[in-house]
Amino acid sequence: MREIHETLQPFQYRFHWGKPSLVRRSEIRERFPRWDDFDLLRRQWDPNGMFLNPYLQTFFGPSPTPRPAR
Repeated sequence: MREIHETLQPFQYRFHWGKPSLVRRSEIRERFPRWDDFDLLRRQWDPNGMFLNPYLQTFFGPSPTPRPAR
């Protein structure tokens, strides 16, 4: 995987979201110009991070601590 990543890195390739990648969170904004808009929308629709898994957390950050039900 590292060899493929290093080979494609100069081309700012867009990776497959469903497959492991070595792209770092800091690189996402460069590859997806509206990343911040998408991340804000994702947080609004999934405020507790229910649909995040450890792999997706590498891009979106850790899941927030769920608030207790009132």
